[in-house]
Amino acid sequence: MKILLTFIIGLATLLVGLIGHRLNGGSDRTVTPSAATMYFDHACSRAGRALAEFYLQVHAWCRAHFFAAPLYLSLAAEDFNAPEREGRVLSLPVAAATHLYAGALIAQDANGRAVAAEDEAALRVVGRAEEEINNSAGAAGDLNIQVRRGIFLYTNSAGDPVTQAYLNQVCYVEDDTIVAIDSTNKIVAGRVIAVDTEGVWVEVGYDHISATVATTVGAALVATSTNGVAAAAAANLAGLAAEAEKAGDDVRAAIVQLNLLRTDILALAAKVNGG
Repeated sequence: MKILLTFIIGLATLLVGLIGHRLNGGSDRTVTPSAATMYFDHACSRAGRALAEFYLQVHAWCRAHFFAAPLYLSLAAEDFNAPEREGRVLSLPVAAATHLYAGALIAQDANGRAVAAEDEAALRVVGRAEEEINNSAGAAGDLNIQVRRGIFLYTNSAGDPVTQAYLNQVCYVEDDTIVAIDSTNKIVAGRVIAVDTEGVWVEVGYDHISATVATTVGAALVATSTNGVAAAAAANLAGLAAEAEKAGDDVRAAIVQLNLLRTDILALAAKVNGG
């Protein structure tokens, strides 16, 4: 409403000035030339200011509602108000038919739903449950859970215990209250901060690589062809053909190993990028 009123005042002021200017040119000359000129100049000045203010208000409104930066720039050219969150507590939708308990490790599944952390493929640990949420009878997303990131104490594994030697390295989920130094699916619980008689202090919920990529590259290649044999076999075609076939076998084996290495690299890249 304020923007529209400013625009109307500007137009009205300009109209008054134009009327005064017209009267100055009429036969009755009810307004003196100096007064008409003054009215016209003053009206134009006021109209210009009103229209300029109108533009600035429209511009500010559009920027506040549609853009994060000035309309005419791709980068901020003035102070920008970016509200702050602490970032330690997240609110996540809970997976269907899921009962989560306060204090347990919480992970996200492939659909971004909160589930209890366990040694299951494709899970990513995001923090500690701040409350008990029972969505056992609900659909995915019916309820949300508050999850906190930070450093928390969890039980050390009996079978694959974390030791002092693993400080500053990642440990893995055994279940939603137990961490270990190894597991089948390598679901990262977090970074080991300290190990004591009570358990393992783990930094949970930050950007640790979610799994260690299993190495599939086989044993070192051993060439089966030999230059000496090739030279000796040069006198007969059968021996030379056999040696050539061995060289072909070596090349094919190398190709297999390179493809395995490529698979490992792609898997590692996916983990680093959050896949």
